[in-house]
Amino acid sequence: MDEWRNRAADGTGSGGSEEDRESREGRESRERRERQERRERRTGRESRASRENRESRENRESRVSREDRGRPDDGRLSRSREVTDWEAKQETHYATDPDRLFLPPDDDLAPNRPGETLRARLAEHPRAGLPLLLARLLGRHPPQDAWRGGLAGIQAVGAELDRLSPGGWYVLHSVPLPPDTGIDHLLIGPGGVLCVSTHYVRKAYVWVGEEVVRAGRDRQPQPYVRWCRHNARRASYVLTRGCGFRVQARPVLAFVGAARVETDPALRDVQVIPDERGIAALGTLGGVLAPARIERIHTIARNRRTWLPA
Repeated sequence: MDEWRNRAADGTGSGGSEEDRESREGRESRERRERQERRERRTGRESRASRENRESRENRESRVSREDRGRPDDGRLSRSREVTDWEAKQETHYATDPDRLFLPPDDDLAPNRPGETLRARLAEHPRAGLPLLLARLLGRHPPQDAWRGGLAGIQAVGAELDRLSPGGWYVLHSVPLPPDTGIDHLLIGPGGVLCVSTHYVRKAYVWVGEEVVRAGRDRQPQPYVRWCRHNARRASYVLTRGCGFRVQARPVLAFVGAARVETDPALRDVQVIPDERGIAALGTLGGVLAPARIERIHTIARNRRTWLPA
């Protein structure tokens, strides 16, 4: 009893407990009010933002409807907007394509110059030297002369192909094909994928058959047509596997320096260009590939590792 009286007198008994409870309830009520106020402010901001978004969307829709008012509604406008949206999504996807972003510089074929293989051969076996001079005096034709002429032809065609770039075309030069061959030029653009094989024939009459080519006085026919067709088939297989959709590469046979070129009418699957000036006609081709697929094919084709298992 005395202890209870002492605590009551000191104010630490039941009265103190009631004061603590009241102060605790007061704090809890204040915290509840503050939470409620924060919730109301957040809800107000969200509702205001949603209202502004809705108003801006309605304004855009009304503006589009005003622009389209008076035009014939045959469904073309809606389809064009759908195509535009799809192309925008595809461009965004391919702009962040990991195959493009993480391509090592050593594996990038885009910087290749026309005739890289012939350049390497000429560097290993110089054109000058006493043995070559003696061979020319004896009327023989060392292989370096043929390499030099072939390089000049490839460079001429490559320069004409590079001029097609403003029209939406990509050009890859000297695409390696294992074990020891390659594609002179790979053209990718609105007209599809073209494998261009170049041959230099100095002032010679050229006849192009279904499988072989005869040039000048050369009695031995050359399997240029068969090689060009084979490279196009290999490119189709590799690019289809790498892109995930069907890619059809077409063979193109280009000549440089020929006096005249005649083609067998039965040859229909290989396009023959009699001189480098006819390369510009390839830039007029179109209607085969959409811009998004052009970007994808070019991204896959420029990677050197794509062609290793070809």
